Amino acid sequence: AYLHETQFGAVEYIKRAHPLRSSEHLHLDVTTGRNLELFDTRQEQNGDAPSLYRTLNRCRSTMGRRLLREWLLRPLLDLGELRRRQDAVEWLAENGRERRALRDLLGGCRDVERSSSRLSLGTGTPKDLGAIRDTLYLLPSLLPLCADTPLSCWTGGIADFSALREELCAALEDDLPRNRTQGGLIRGGYDAELDEWRGVEAGASGMMDAYVEKVREITGISRIKAGYNKVFGYYLEVSRAALNAGEVELPGWFIRKQTLVNAERFITQEMKELEERIASAASEISRREGALFDGLTERTLARVEELQHLGSVLSALDVLTSFGEVARERGYIRPELNDGYDIVVQNARHPVVEECLTDSPFVPNSIALRRSERRIALITGPNMAGKSTYLRTAALLVVMAQIGSFVPAESASMGVCDRIFTRIGARDDLARGSSTFMVEMVETANILNNLTERSLVILDEVGRGTSTYDGMSIAWAVLEHLAEGCGCSPKVLFATHYHELTCLDERYPGIENLSMAVKEDSDGIFFLHQVVKGSADRSYGIEVARLAGLPRPVLKRAFELLQRFEKDEKCAAPPQHAAKRKEIPGIRQMTLFESARSGIVEEIAALTPDTLTPFRALELLYSLVEKSREAIRSENLSSS
Repeated sequence: AYLHETQFGAVEYIKRAHPLRSSEHLHLDVTTGRNLELFDTRQEQNGDAPSLYRTLNRCRSTMGRRLLREWLLRPLLDLGELRRRQDAVEWLAENGRERRALRDLLGGCRDVERSSSRLSLGTGTPKDLGAIRDTLYLLPSLLPLCADTPLSCWTGGIADFSALREELCAALEDDLPRNRTQGGLIRGGYDAELDEWRGVEAGASGMMDAYVEKVREITGISRIKAGYNKVFGYYLEVSRAALNAGEVELPGWFIRKQTLVNAERFITQEMKELEERIASAASEISRREGALFDGLTERTLARVEELQHLGSVLSALDVLTSFGEVARERGYIRPELNDGYDIVVQNARHPVVEECLTDSPFVPNSIALRRSERRIALITGPNMAGKSTYLRTAALLVVMAQIGSFVPAESASMGVCDRIFTRIGARDDLARGSSTFMVEMVETANILNNLTERSLVILDEVGRGTSTYDGMSIAWAVLEHLAEGCGCSPKVLFATHYHELTCLDERYPGIENLSMAVKEDSDGIFFLHQVVKGSADRSYGIEVARLAGLPRPVLKRAFELLQRFEKDEKCAAPPQHAAKRKEIPGIRQMTLFESARSGIVEEIAALTPDTLTPFRALELLYSLVEKSREAIRSENLSSS
């Protein structure tokens, strides 16, 4: 009823409604999709920036590319369906000749889903019907390639389109116009009436010449000739000289139309009918072609549900062949998916970074998150050493595995994840009045409030957007909450520069310290991009600054300050490099709750009771009571 009231005629196109159940798909929020770079969202790159979609996209059809995006947005939880996809990808990767033949055929398939939709909605064009014809034409070559293979799980339910295919191929021209009013829709030989009208239009001159010759034979007047003008149309002309000399005798069915100085012009009833027939040929051709095209469209739409199913099958085949092509090209392996909770990957590689590296090979790293052992990896190490890449690799491999793709690794065993949360990078949201740190805290709160037993959590440098002690305290508390206080056992990859957090592995057995390997020699430091067991003792930030090109005096001063800070555990202020400033004693950070209390006091102090009406005074009293209760509630929550 709702669709009938809001969509009007479009409702006839809808045959079935499929519910999208969150319990059937791995949940990826917008932030996670952006942080993992599933798609390119940067306009300046014209949609061609590195992304997981670009890496996996070898699709040959519009339908396949559209379905690949849908699969990436909604990875599956159903192990049975995932294994069917894996079987298909494995067969395609191992059978190169069949894979290439299938990809060539899929490249010739058109967007059957969209074409049938437009025709159903009455907005279709001849090219849409031609797209369906071209796709059906390829089915006899495509379907045998899938028979007796894992792909038959998809192609087995395709209906028999042989009759419709033969009719469309026989009826429609090869090159169809965009607009049906342009004509040229129906092949010659398909319809006798249309061929007759086309013959009339094409042979107008010959038909008139034949009629004049016929009149000459009947009347015996050899000097009769035919002519045409815009006023009278076609006519027969006899010279006045022949008429005056009595050389000719005109039959009674000649109708005088015009008298000239040197000639007389006549028409006949048969000539008039022939002229009308020639004049109406173009409109009759358009009418007949339109009627035939409408009939073909109607018979095609009678099978629109089967055509929609065909489109979904072809798009799935396109995505699967794309996976097979990438797996073969990049050396991906089939991950072992199970209903457990562990993620164990040997020598994993970041699929997007690996594709972009042309001058040097990608350094693989293993991932091991076990629920019963170490499910939280605390990763420390310098900037530019590969921490963020390592975090993203784990999440991307889970996404790839749960869409049915193979993964870049030597071996992989994964329990199905139902959610992936990420807190990566720094950005603000000025339009909504949120600072960089506020955005970070909102995203962290969303993660901590929605954890499940099967969640994978990626946290990169939590707490870096505020002061050192505030940030470290937040990061410490978040890590403790994930270790014991969240009520479930999610898998966590936690990267940080707060080396003080590394002591937590002694308190919580589920935490394991990992770090990024660095090689130091007389020439400087070299990032090995390898993850090793144990914690890092330095972040090498000054070395990264040197690589970035900071001026030498700045680097020298930074190194001096670093040495002073490292000597004093309390981070006392070192002697100032330039003009000394006086420290203001007694200054401390005011909490949000103290600020709230101060605001209420200031509001009361600003009131002038003598000027308030009774109603306004009562209104202000209610407002102050509510604000006071809110401040107390906030304090209670913070202390609990």
